[in-house]
Amino acid sequence: MDKRLQDWAHPSNITMIVMGVELLKTIIILGYNTYEEQDFACYYEHMQNVLRGNYKYDEIGSRAGPLVYPALHTYLLMFFYKYLSDDGMYFRPVQCFSAIIYLACVYLMIKITQMAFHRQPKRANILILHCFSWTIYNIAIVKLFNDLYCVFF
Repeated sequence: MDKRLQDWAHPSNITMIVMGVELLKTIIILGYNTYEEQDFACYYEHMQNVLRGNYKYDEIGSRAGPLVYPALHTYLLMFFYKYLSDDGMYFRPVQCFSAIIYLACVYLMIKITQMAFHRQPKRANILILHCFSWTIYNIAIVKLFNDLYCVFF
């Protein structure tokens, strides 16, 4: 194999490439993609139920349906609502916080994969394919599903 290609495929270079592409995609999504107001409105209705003192899971609902997330996700969103979004007025800071957690998850995934392939580090270069996934952004940053926080914490 050519020496330049071997240097390019070094795990530290792959880490920088994947993180660079992910950061660029995150900036594009945060800059040009609007958030899913319907999902946040549904979360807001769930939070309002809990804030009014209703802690019975089967009674907490919204116009979109019953609460299906774990209680910790609802409390986490209440924290975001109160401290990051200025009582629901600004949604972008919540998405930026989710983007930071997402990038930390990607970095951890890269490092764990590279450690798993420590005897054959070039096989970990499959991580470049991660750069082509847009679905994860929709789940983690745009719609704020609980999957991101479950993976990270």
